[in-house]
Amino acid sequence: MLTETRQVIRPSGYTIWAGIIQRCHNPNDSAFKHYGARGIEVCRRWRFNFRNFYRDMGPRPGRNYSIERVDVNKGYCPSNCKWIETRFQNRNTRRSRRLTLGRETLTVIEWSEKTGLSSQCILGRLKWGWTVEECLKTPSGHKRCRIVRFLGKLKSTQELAETFGIPAWLINKRLNRGWTLKRALTQTRKQIRPSSDLLIKLKVGFVKKHVGD
Repeated sequence: MLTETRQVIRPSGYTIWAGIIQRCHNPNDSAFKHYGARGIEVCRRWRFNFRNFYRDMGPRPGRNYSIERVDVNKGYCPSNCKWIETRFQNRNTRRSRRLTLGRETLTVIEWSEKTGLSSQCILGRLKWGWTVEECLKTPSGHKRCRIVRFLGKLKSTQELAETFGIPAWLINKRLNRGWTLKRALTQTRKQIRPSSDLLIKLKVGFVKKHVGD
């Protein structure tokens, strides 16, 4: 007995529509942290009705096309979306965040091309609380220290790095990950060992007793 099987043919653009729903509204989706967790949502008109999405956007122009949000800080809706070739879409990410210096407003990528600083450098500086002017005018390689409270006093991570024998960048990275100051300063790694004086202090519990959170 032969059984007839039928292949379900999805309309053009269906997989794109389903994909944006998942990454914006399914916490188990691998891309959710970049979309839904950041507050990016799909408008109600599209979220529950593919036909509305199709009416607004039309058929997918080609297999190498995807949906782009004009403003990357806003969600998926008719006024903020358009079809675009994937090879051009990589310019419209968070690196396309607009920064204004003086009377000039450019994206991070455009500032990167103009200043010679990498986009990662600019975004990293913004994340550490630098002003736009500091981000764009400070030469590459210059380190602006993070300030933390240590034993009731304000100290730079560079000062703490010299005291504890741990690179300042590593302390900054650990703090950025949500580590307490105590853990960031006392947890060592195989490649980097603290000074002998510090090891002695660690053994007698001096550091753990005096380093605050």
